[in-house]
Formats: sequence, structure tokens, C-alpha cells
Amino acid sequence: MVLQGPPPDYVTLANALRQPGSRLPSIRPPEVTAAVEKPLRLVFEGRQTAVSNLFRGPMAGNLVLAAFVPVSRDEQVTHALSFGFAPRVFRELLLGQRLRDEVFAFVVDGNHRVIANSSETASVAVGTSVPAWMIPALQADSATVLVGRGLLGSDDIHAVAKLNLAPDWRVIVARPVDAVSADAWRSARWLPLGGIALALGVGGVIWASRRQALLDARKDAETLRAGRAEVERLLGGLPAVIFLRHVAPDGSSRLLYRGGDIERVIGWPLPKTTERPDFDHLVHPDDPALTTVIWRLLHEGQTNHEWRLRQPDGDWRRLHTDFRVLVRRPDGSAEIVGYTVDVNGQREAEARAMAAARLASVGEMAAGLAHEIKQPLQSISLAAEIAQLAIRRHDTAEAERRLDRIVEQTQRSADLLDRLRRFARGAE
Repeated sequence: MVLQGPPPDYVTLANALRQPGSRLPSIRPPEVTAAVEKPLRLVFEGRQTAVSNLFRGPMAGNLVLAAFVPVSRDEQVTHALSFGFAPRVFRELLLGQRLRDEVFAFVVDGNHRVIANSSETASVAVGTSVPAWMIPALQADSATVLVGRGLLGSDDIHAVAKLNLAPDWRVIVARPVDAVSADAWRSARWLPLGGIALALGVGGVIWASRRQALLDARKDAETLRAGRAEVERLLGGLPAVIFLRHVAPDGSSRLLYRGGDIERVIGWPLPKTTERPDFDHLVHPDDPALTTVIWRLLHEGQTNHEWRLRQPDGDWRRLHTDFRVLVRRPDGSAEIVGYTVDVNGQREAEARAMAAARLASVGEMAAGLAHEIKQPLQSISLAAEIAQLAIRRHDTAEAERRLDRIVEQTQRSADLLDRLRRFARGAE
């Protein structure tokens, strides 16, 4: 774990690998800066979780990846907390996919370098760059299929798709072209020779090849979906609810996707969250409606919103949601993405800290308070003595003036103590 400060320097404040008595590196290597600058910018400017590209950790000394999450105070992101993990996590993930013979898969970062591969017969080192001819396909937003000499040196058919939770990364599932051709020729061995048989054989080969190709495409697509789902499960373990919504031109919206630790964040069982996914019937009546927040989001491009949600026991839970416009379409509709976190404990801790700070301030003010109260008490004492002398002289006017002075100073002391009491108690 590494804690980093705000821009522009993103100073490293703490590192779990630092040995006692040693200093943290004051200068970040260029390779590390290039890998973490974009996710740090997303954390501080977009208030969203982000994932780095592959880099060599300055203290770990080996190739690592990092997931960054924002740390907020008073609705402002003040720090970024990152969790480093080894690329072998993804290799173990790919090996567990049980791909069919001769099919292998790769995970590639935003710099088009291999993070992990599932090939057991011909391994590819972590950090290896993909062939230059593949880069345009890796930069495309949509899934694609391409043929060419791949990472293992053979002519392969590649299916490429991006990951939702790590949009710069790509998953590549590949199979050698020779294996597909061999399947087609095996399907044709039973055909007899001869003119008519040859014509039928050509048709059979074409049919068998297309059928096998379709079956392979379906299996590879299923493998790709399974791998992508597993990677999303790994990244979706953060204590947050991640969502994608479609917004119509009139401002109404509908939920397209929602994932993450929903029950833990929302506080309701998962079946209840699917009945009315917008929770409009559970939102505190004093909090803005979702439609109002979305109109502000469409105008500003990104926004955040803190709101209260009724819990099963009748209590209220404070939640914080960050929104960002992902896509704007010509017809006025849009897609928005965001995440929601539980800030109830954080707000309670802040309230306790504020109360403790007020009590500490009262203690520091004790000396000054004694001086402030001593002055009116001395004035009251002096006025009382003079009033006594005036009464003995039967000087009623002077006695009344001194009594008025006593009343005035008594009220002053009472006001001072009342202000102190209100300060110590604090606002609701």
C-alpha cells in the first residue's frame, strides 16, 4: 500500500515496504511517473477508482500493477491510496479458465505490454510488447478479430476486447491458424475421389470449415466473456457500487449496469435492490432527487452528490456518489458512469473529531476565560462597596447607579458563559 498526496507533485507520504529508519524516495523514476500519472489524475480530478499500467516498483524492485482509490475529506479528494499487486495474479486467473487445446489468452496494459498469458508451452515474459501491427486493433473501442503473426511466433486468429473496469487494458484470446485448417482437413478425409465427389468435397470442406470456425468463435467468445467476468470480479471487490446509466434527452434515466459490493454499501439485501434500483422511495425527502442531480451532471460534465438512504431498521445511512458523463450522443441522450461509497462512518468520525476539538479548545480557553470573568467580578465588587457607602450617606441616586452597574456586569458574565456553553455543545 502507498499513500500519495495531491497534484501537481503527488508526493509519496507512506509506503508499506519502507523499512524502519529508511527514507522514502524523494524522486519518482520516469517509468513510474508515466504509469501512475493518468490514474492519479483520474483519482484527484475525476474522483474515481483507476488502474495503472505495468511498471517497476522503486522499492519492490519488480514489475507491479497498482489500483488507486480516492481518499476524501469535506467532499474533496485529499489523498490517493494505491494497492500494488504482482502480474502473476492475472496469470493464475487465466490458467484457471480451462481453455481448449491450442487456445491461449493474454492480458495487455495501456502501453501494449503483456501483463499475463495462459500459454504453458511457450511462455511470454511479463512486460513484452505486442507486435506493432496489433496496436491499432488494441486502440479501438470495439471488440475485433484479426489474423497475423502473434506473440508466440505463429500465425494466429486473435479476438480482442477491452475491460470495463480497466478501459486501457485489453484481453486477447488466440488460436493458431494451422489448428483451424487442420480441423477442416480432418473433416474432409472421408470424401471419395472423383469429379462429383470432388465438387461435393469442396462444398463439404467449406461447410465444415465454416461450422468449425463458428464453433471455435463461440467457444472463444465464451472464454473471453468468462475471463472478463473474472477480472471484473477481482477489480470489483472494492467497497463501492459501480454503475452505468443511460440518460434520455428529457433527463430520465435507466440503469444499464451495476456491480461491486452492493449489499455492504447500500445496507439492503441484494433482492431488495433489484425491485426499485433507483431507491427513490428510500431517499431522504430533504435530499435532491436523482433527476435534479443528473441535470446538473449533464451541464457540468461531472459532479458529486451526498445523500441519505433509509435502512431496514429505520435509521439513515449517508452515501457519497461521484458521476461523470461517459458519452454524449447527437440526439441529446448520454451515458453516465459513477460509483457510490458508504461515508456514514466517516461522517460520524468527523463529528466526533469536531466535538473533541471543541472540548480541547475549551480547555485552552480556560486561562483566558478566567481573565474575562475576573474583570466583571471586580467591577461588581467595587460597585457593591460604593453602593453600600452611598446607602449609609442616604445617597439614593448614587446607590441606584452602582446597582445598575452590578446588573450590567452580571449580564455580561452570563452572556460570556452562555456563548462558551453553546460552543462546547456544538451544532446538531
